[in-house]
Parts: sequence; C-alpha cells; structure tokens
Amino acid sequence: MSKWIIVVDDDVTNLKIAGQILSKNGMRVTAVRSGQALIDYVSQKGVPDLILLDINMPGMDGFETYEKFRKLEEDMSAAATPVVMLTADEDISTESRGLAAGVSDYIRKPFDPDVLVRRVDNILDTQVRMRRFEEEATIDKLTGFLNKYSSNEQIAGLCRSRKGTLMIIDLDSFKLVNDIYGHDMGDRVLKTFAGILRENMHFPATFGRIGGDEFLIFAENLKEEKEIAKYSEIINRDLLTEARRMMGEDMSIPLGASLGAAFVPEQGTDFNVLFRLCDRALYTIKNNGKHGYSLYLEDDEAADAIPTDINLAMLTTILEERSIPQNAMWMGKEAFGNVYRYMIRYMDRYHGTAYKMLFSAKFTHTGLSVSEKEKIMVSLRELLQESLRNSDIMMQIGDSHFFLMLPEINDYNVSRVTDRVMNAWSENEYSRFVRLEVETESTDRELHDLYSDSKSENRVAVLTEDDSERELMVSALTEKGFSVDAMSGGGELLAYLEEHRPGLMIIKAVMEGMSGIDTVINIRKQGGALKRIPIIFISDGDDAVEKRGLELGAADFVETPISPEKLCLRAENIYKLNLLKNRVYEETEKNN
Repeated sequence: MSKWIIVVDDDVTNLKIAGQILSKNGMRVTAVRSGQALIDYVSQKGVPDLILLDINMPGMDGFETYEKFRKLEEDMSAAATPVVMLTADEDISTESRGLAAGVSDYIRKPFDPDVLVRRVDNILDTQVRMRRFEEEATIDKLTGFLNKYSSNEQIAGLCRSRKGTLMIIDLDSFKLVNDIYGHDMGDRVLKTFAGILRENMHFPATFGRIGGDEFLIFAENLKEEKEIAKYSEIINRDLLTEARRMMGEDMSIPLGASLGAAFVPEQGTDFNVLFRLCDRALYTIKNNGKHGYSLYLEDDEAADAIPTDINLAMLTTILEERSIPQNAMWMGKEAFGNVYRYMIRYMDRYHGTAYKMLFSAKFTHTGLSVSEKEKIMVSLRELLQESLRNSDIMMQIGDSHFFLMLPEINDYNVSRVTDRVMNAWSENEYSRFVRLEVETESTDRELHDLYSDSKSENRVAVLTEDDSERELMVSALTEKGFSVDAMSGGGELLAYLEEHRPGLMIIKAVMEGMSGIDTVINIRKQGGALKRIPIIFISDGDDAVEKRGLELGAADFVETPISPEKLCLRAENIYKLNLLKNRVYEETEKNN
C-alpha cells in the first residue's frame, strides 16, 4: 500500500511541485493550503503517514499548526505522525525551535527532487522500523498475545488495581505433537489454541504467552468458580476438536489444557505471589488427572508437596510437560564456576559484554531465627530468578549473598535490572527485615571504568579527518547529552573498538588513506557485538557511496556541510531505535 503524505503550503506552486515529485515515486499525496485546513481534513479523514508542513503561512503558521495537530492526535488516540517542516528561511534558530518541539526534519525550498524523496523515504522507513520494534517488543508473533515481559508487566498492574481471576494455562502432552507431527504442526496447534482461549472468554481479559506452551490470563470481574469450570471444559473440548481436524481423527495424543487459578484481590494483589499460587494450583491439576482446572486454596498445602509415591515415569511426565522456567538458572558453586569461565572466554572471543552482580542482604532486625532467615533468603532468591532472563546464571554465597552473571547486556539494561529488583524487593513482605544492596561490574574492568559515568548507548564514536567537522560534531553532540570520543583515522577507531563499545558510530564515508567505508568493512568482519553498533555515515550525497553504505548496514546518512541540528536529530532517532532493539533482543533471549 502506498504511503499517504499531506503537504501543507499556502503557495500553490509548491504544492504542485511536491505533489508531482512524491506521486512519481509511488506516494499518495493530499494538498491543503492552510493549517486549519489540515486540522479539519485530518479530523474527518484520519491521520496520514507523514506531513510536510510549511512554516510561513498567513493566519496559523507552521508552529501553531504543529501544536494543534499534536493535540488533535491525542484527542483521536492516534500515534504520533512524523512532521517535516518546509522552509526557505536560513535562520538556524527556526530549525532549533522545531527540532526541540519534536519535528522530524527540515527540507529547504525550492525543492531538490532527490533530497525530498530521500528524506521522506528515510523518515517513513525509520517510522516503520520504530513501530515494528515497538510491536515486537510487546507482542508474541505466533499467537498475537502479549509476550512474557509485557504480559507480566501489564497483568501485574491489573492485579494491583482490578478485581478478577489470574490464570496459568498449560497444554498437556504438547511435546508429543512436536515429536510426532513436527514443529510446524505444533505452531498451528498453539496458534489455534490461542484463538480458542480468546474466543471463549466472555469477560474483559488480558492474554499473554509466557512459555512455549504456557499462557497467562487476567480475566476482569471473573469471580465464580463455575465460570472457571465452564471455561476449562470448553477450551478442552474445542482444543481436542481442532487438533483432530488438523492431525486426523485417529490422533491419539492425550492433548488437553490444565488451568491453575487464583482470585484477585481475595488471595492478594502482588503479581509474583499470585503467580506462584496459580502455579501451585496448576501442579495440583497436572498431578491429578489433567485436562481440567484447580483453584488455589490457602489451606491446601498439598500443592507444594511431592507425592510420597512418586516414581520416575510420573516425574518425567511432569517435567516434560512443563516449560523450562523462563528465568535465571540457579547453579551450584562448581557448575557456576565452569559456566562463568566459559562465558568469559566467549565474551573475549566475540567482543561481547557481560556484567557481574552481587546482591547482599543486610538484616536490619535482630532476633530472627535461623529458619526465618532461610525463609527470607528463599523469597529473595525466587525474586531474583523471576527478575532475570533464562540466559543469566546465579548462585548463593554464604547465607546472605547472591552472585549473578548476565551475558550480552548493556549498561542501560543493567540499570533496568537493578531497578526492577530493588523495586520488587521494596514491595516484598520481608523487605522490612532486610536492606538489599547491589554491586555491579563489567567483565572488562577498563570498559566498566570508561562507562561508569555514562550509558553505553549514549556514547558516540566520531570519525572524520576534517578537524573543523570533528570539532563541530563533538560540540553539538556533547551539548545534547552524548558522551563523545572523536578520532581522525580508521586505524585509530579500530584500535578504540578493541576495548570500547559505543552505542553509535558517526563515520565520514570518504577519507584519505583508510576510508570510512573500508573502516566499516573491517569492523563488520570482526562480528560479535560490534556488528550491532549502528552507524551514521557522513557523505557528500554521492549515490554510489550511499548505496555501499546501505549494503554495509548504515542506519542513516548526514550530508555535508553538516547541520548540527540535523546531526543530533539523526543521532537521537538512532538512539531511541536502538533502545527498542535492545528490548526486543532481551525478550528474545528470555523466550529462547
């Protein structure tokens, strides 16, 4: 589908020129002659993919129009549309005002057709990628449900503020589907089952997929056991019907769904506690017939107990049917040491990053018994495991210390992890007895020392042989809050990357000696974490150079002479995009 652009300009000639240029490049163009006409048109027809907005117009100028348009988007609950200002004014302060307000870019009049098309394409492409990453960061692709991170986050909020039922639903014998019919059929079953869960839920509900065959649901205002029983019966019936339709009537796998539930707020409002209660109820139904439901009962401690007559077959069945926990792996000292040494070698070989953490529990109350302290430490251990990824490992040292290893994580997300743990502990029932402290350190001490006062994504490496360009970029980026390391030659940048991991590189494409293009080729050959650092090329607009840059994965281009405002805008856009990429990467790690 062609992209829809609205051009706003009181000059009919400019409207015609812009319309002709963009239409020839496959875009749908609507022309309006005033800011008020834009507001009226969007109110009736909806928001476009991009707006080209002239600054100097009689009556309502571009800036006033921009403010009113953003207010209209809020009223319509629409996502922010990229807006590009059109101007013949050379005043830098005008551009600065627009960029500060959130304008995506500036384009000079009279229009250069190539520049207009390239700028519009770049902005639309960035917008599409941003929205895609936002969606990937929250939605499970197979089922359309929230992914584990997002479902836990959203449902935790619902548990605190709404009444209803929290449910964990796990497919029984699903592993046999993959083993016998293949993973493609397994995916079909999961997708179909997600539809069954949604279609048969007659209460307002939030759905999440938290494991391979494990689902999480919060159903608002669902308070009757008979409704849960009815839901369980229907989803089991429909699942079996659809499975036989897909795999044949002779399908003999005992496929079904087990459901563990807890009432909110009767059994609490803390998500982590409620999740554990649902999990215990799920274990009960798994161990007593399956294909049904179980409500957690406070006086039913059997949910925690392992049956006295357990045998190898029973244990194997339970372990195979339940998903591998999507949290940090708990290890003994010897196993931890072996994995730790392996990770260090891996990071060194592939230029990756990892962080060590030490959480220390400081008891603030005297008189606690040994058993009470042990109970508190178990609660802390569970909290840590639930707060981390399944690629992370942890061990307990002594009575009150937990040592963690977090591979492939950057400084920004390390802060997020520690904040998440600290916030979760502050809400824990035992926090009044224990003050939690944390120390973090990169596996590369020099790297940690370098980044100790700044986030890695916020660090920019600049490469250009031109002294004036280098000074201009350092000054502009520093003023915007970036930490900048500047270099004048490709060899200097390669040496720098042996020990440093910036969040962005800005590289002059054409230089004497080792060009920026050749420098990037050498960087890409090293692979590992280096290949994930985004690059902005400084170019003179040469199409061949830009094409080669795109082949090497360039995130964006800035043409000479360099505009400080545009440079910073490009850098900030890449920074935001990279944050979303990192979140997607972390979520993928959690679910693998």
